Amino acid sequence: MDNFYARTNGFVSEMVRACQGSTGAQQTISLLIGQIMRDEATKPLGMSLMQIVVGERDRDLLTNNLEGEPLLLINRILDELEASPFKGQLY
Repeated sequence: MDNFYARTNGFVSEMVRACQGSTGAQQTISLLIGQIMRDEATKPLGMSLMQIVVGERDRDLLTNNLEGEPLLLINRILDELEASPFKGQLY
């Protein structure tokens, strides 16, 4: 699990920044989500990430089709957003 957190720290931070309105982070995340969406195996993760960026925070909805590390990643992003001082939605 420690390796998972180490591997995802940068991405989670960038997702939080994108959700807080950082234009640079939004551009970076959009490119990464586009790459994730190209593969049918990772498309459900990409869909959840895209929904988070546009303001969705319903954990059940976002994790419905996920398991393993994608599920952990979405939960971690949502936990970080909940802990973030910025609670507004981007759109």
